[in-house]
Formats: sequence, C-alpha cells, structure tokens
Amino acid sequence: MCGKFLIEQVEEEKQQRARDEARRPALRQRLEHWRSRGYEVSGLARAVEGDVPSAERAMAEFETGVRRLADAQVRLNALDVMGFPGEVLAIRQRLADPGRAAEAEILLAELADKIKARKEEERRRRHEEALKEKAARMASYRQRVAAWSEKGYSVKRLDGLLDDPESDSVTIEKRLSEYDRDVQRLLELRRALDGVRAVATEAELAEAERELSDPDALAPLHARVDSLSERFYQKKSEDQKRAALRARLEEYRQKGYKVARLEGAPDRPLPEAEAAFASYDRDVGALFGLWDRLRALDRSLFPDEWEAARGRMNDPGQVEEVRKAVEALERRQAAESGRRAEEDRRLALEAKQFVAGVFEKMRAGAPDYNPLGFYTREARWEPHLAPDGMFAKGEARSGLISKSAAVVACGFAPSLQKQAVMNEAESARSSEQFVAHCFVMNRVAPELASMARAFSHPNLSIYIRDLAAGELVFNAEDPKTRAYSEWFVPAAPVSGMKGAVRAVSDRHGIFTRAVLQEMLGLQPREADELIRVWTGRNEVVQVSKIRDEYSFMD
Repeated sequence: MCGKFLIEQVEEEKQQRARDEARRPALRQRLEHWRSRGYEVSGLARAVEGDVPSAERAMAEFETGVRRLADAQVRLNALDVMGFPGEVLAIRQRLADPGRAAEAEILLAELADKIKARKEEERRRRHEEALKEKAARMASYRQRVAAWSEKGYSVKRLDGLLDDPESDSVTIEKRLSEYDRDVQRLLELRRALDGVRAVATEAELAEAERELSDPDALAPLHARVDSLSERFYQKKSEDQKRAALRARLEEYRQKGYKVARLEGAPDRPLPEAEAAFASYDRDVGALFGLWDRLRALDRSLFPDEWEAARGRMNDPGQVEEVRKAVEALERRQAAESGRRAEEDRRLALEAKQFVAGVFEKMRAGAPDYNPLGFYTREARWEPHLAPDGMFAKGEARSGLISKSAAVVACGFAPSLQKQAVMNEAESARSSEQFVAHCFVMNRVAPELASMARAFSHPNLSIYIRDLAAGELVFNAEDPKTRAYSEWFVPAAPVSGMKGAVRAVSDRHGIFTRAVLQEMLGLQPREADELIRVWTGRNEVVQVSKIRDEYSFMD
C-alpha cells in the first residue's frame, strides 16, 4: 500500500510540474510586456525562471508595485513641483522600479508636505503684503485728501470715508475719482472765469472764488460762469462790431469819400451807429450805380458837366444832386446821339467820297518808294475798290511769284483797337511787306489820336482820317509815314520817291546816299540805282562829289 501511494504521489507531482510549466510562457509574456514599458525587471526575470508558483507570487507583487507607481505618478503630476527639482528627480528615478514603490510613496508624501508648507508660507506672505498694500493705499488716499485740503478745496464730502469699515478699495477709489473729476471741472471753470473776469462785479467774483473751492457747488458756479460768458461775448461782439465800423470809416476815408457825417458814429449806441453806417452804405451804393451810368456816357460830348458830376461821386451826402446831374447828362446825350446819328449818315457819304478819291490816286499813279527797299521799274501796281465803295487797296507786286511787297489801303472803320493794329504790323513783318493803312472814322477819340501820332513800326504806317474834324492824324516824326501821308490828303499829289527824298533833304534841298539809306531804309545798291536813274534823266544833279551831295534840278 505504501509503495502504491508513493507512486501516485510522484505521479501527481509530475503532473503538477507539467501544469506549472504550462503557465510559465504566460509569465514570460507578461515579463516582456513590463520590460517593454521600461520597468526594472531583472529580479522578476530570475523569479519567472524559477519555481512557477513563486514566480506567480513575484509577478503579482511586481504588478502591485506597478499600480502603486502609476498612482504615485498621477499624484506627482497633480502637484505644483515648481522649485523642487531635486525631490522630483529622486521620485522619478524610482518610478521605473516597482520594487522601490514604497520609497517613491515616502518621497512623494514628503514632497507633498513641502509643497503644502510652501503654499502656507506664500499665503501668509500674501496676507502680510495685502495688509501692507492696504496700509500704503490708505496712506495714499489720506495724502490725496490732504493735498486737496491744502489747496483750499472743501473735502466735507469725503469725511469718514477712509475710516468706515464698510469702505473697500473699490468704493474709495470710486468716491475719490468722482471728487477728482469735480475738481478738474472746477479748474476748467476757473480757466473759463479768467477769460470773462473783465465783465464781472467784485461781488460776483468773490462769490465765484468761494464756489471754486467747493466741488459740491459746481451747478451754481457753472451757471454763474455761463452768465458771465454770455455778457463777455456780447460785449466782445459789440466791440468787434465797433472796430469793424471804425475800419469801414477808415476805408471810406482812404478811398476819398467825405465822411463828416460818420465822424463819432462808432462811439454811439450800437443800434444808432449801425443805422448811420447802413444809411451811408446805401448812399455809397447809389453813387456806385450812378458812377456806372456816368461811365456809360460819352465823356467827350459834355466834358465839363461830366467831370463836375464825377467830382461829386465821393460825397454820399449829394446823392440826389449827382442823380439829377447824371439824368440831365443822359437826356442831353440822348439828344446829342440823335444829332450825331444824322451827322454819321452824312459822314458815311463823305467816307465813301474820301475812299473814292484815294482810289483815283491809286489808278493815276503807283508808289516808287518802299521803306523796305527801292522799287524796280518792273514792279506791277494793282489797285482795287470794294463793291460797296468803302475800302480801296493798292498792291505793288514784283518777282517771279508776284509777291505783294507793298500795300496802300484805305477804308471806313467804325472803331479801332490797338491790338488789331499790332496784329496787322506783325502780319506785315512776317510777310516782309510794308503797309500804309488809313482808317476812315466819323470822329476820333483823343486816346486813339494819341496812339496814331506816336505809332512807329518798320513794316506798318497808320493814318486816321477824322471826318468830323477834317483832319489826317499820323506820326509826322516818322519819315516813311510822312512820305506816304500824301496818299490820304485829298489836295496833295502823289510825289512818290521824289517826295520822300525831298522830305529827308536839308533846308537847301541837298541829300546824300547816307541819308537815303539811314532815313528811307534803302540798301546801298538801291540808293546807287536811284541816283543813277535820276541823274540819267537830268532830274538830279551832283552838288559835291567829295561829300556825295545831290539836289533836284527843279
């Protein structure tokens, strides 16, 4: 029996070992799992290769340690470890070894105590700092209140504020900010008051000064300053208006107006002063209108009466007299205009007759003198008369292209502008022509006659035939203009080049080549040709060969 029992026991142990060996691979797999997670498994590896039940117990203890380390890791992550690098390092060195889980837990508990102690210390320090900050803040508040009080401001509104236990910083800051805002408004009102003090009474200023030190008196002070400002700007407006009136008075005086009626007006009550200037302005405006009417009249008709009316244009007190004078001149001009219209009809006929006479001269003879050069005998003279008989023109043409080198023109001109004359002169210059142009007019204004008498241009000579005066107006000091004037004098024959030479000869009738070149604009070869032709015809004789002097035979 004993033998059989022993055999069974051995068999059972063998089967048990087989079952244990069947569980070993699972243990090895779990070992590799933890190895791959980075845990220290050297001791567990030896246990896994030993007795399986012991290895399972060792594995269970190992995994319990892993869970404790995971819990420690969670607790460590939840702590504020700033400032404890050494303690954190010591704990993390043990978090990979489940066998040292107890050590990690002890170190973690110590670290938690240190962190708690630090927080307590920080809480205490913040509390102390808060107390100090509050004390400093309160001191600052008291200093601000004291500063306002020292500046003379009433701080009654702030009494008890700083000593009230219910007054927190927010409430105090709000109340002090409101007070400071009101103080700033007081300063603004003080600046506004400084600008209008000139119109305030002593009593008003004294009351305002009292209110300027009391932020609770803002409303009445504001109303007081507004009232003074209104008075100030009203006075300023009046002063500006008076200054403007004085400036207008001075302006009228400088413009030459008689201002006796305005003297002292700016110092009168303003409505009365403005009314006086308004009346004066109306009269000045009326004079402006009358001046426009006077300027529209022909001053040459009644020069004395016209000048008399203009002489009173600077006296607004004579508006009615000036109006009567202008109206009288308008009536007289209307009558004179009718008379002149009849005269113009008669003069128009004379203009046509005058142009016809000039045209007859053009048909009878041709000019042989051109200030731009002596005409050759081959020059062709072409006179023309307009169909209405009011314009005649003669053109001297020479050369292969039959260029017009000289023009004599005469025609009726209702009016004449200086710019038109200058344009004609420049046109003649660009065409290399000489033009003698006579403008026939009913009557010539003095300024137009002055222009004609002073006009001088190398390419243009102008003449104005004044039909009313029966006068030919031109620049008699210009030789070429004087030489060509005979075309427009009804009784004068056209002497041509001979007349031009006689005009520049001396009192004895003697001339030289130099005179012909200087006074008549002839070129040397043209002067030589002229003298050769005249001496060949026995029309001119040489007086002195040495002095190159010549004279006409007749």
